[in-house]
Amino acid sequence: MHRTTRRSFVVSATSAIGALSLPESLLARSEALMVADAELGLLIGKERAAIRRAMAQERIRGAAICLIRDGKPAWMEGFGVTDEASAHPVGLDTIFSI
Repeated sequence: MHRTTRRSFVVSATSAIGALSLPESLLARSEALMVADAELGLLIGKERAAIRRAMAQERIRGAAICLIRDGKPAWMEGFGVTDEASAHPVGLDTIFSI
């Protein structure tokens, strides 16, 4: 089994940067977009669980994900907090330093 490192997690999660260039009206939507396609919904459920596991194992406080399907955002979600002191949740407009 492949062990996720902080570096590999950050590299694989950089697609979230694409969310920063989306129109503001899209960013104002729900933290997790509604998914009509059941197959995609199952994939997102599995990925959501894997992301949470990796974050817990690697002690990663927060992350944002953007899944692109057919050239359009299919799933965007923030995980965790921006910092432990404030416990402010990660949102779609959270800016991360890499």
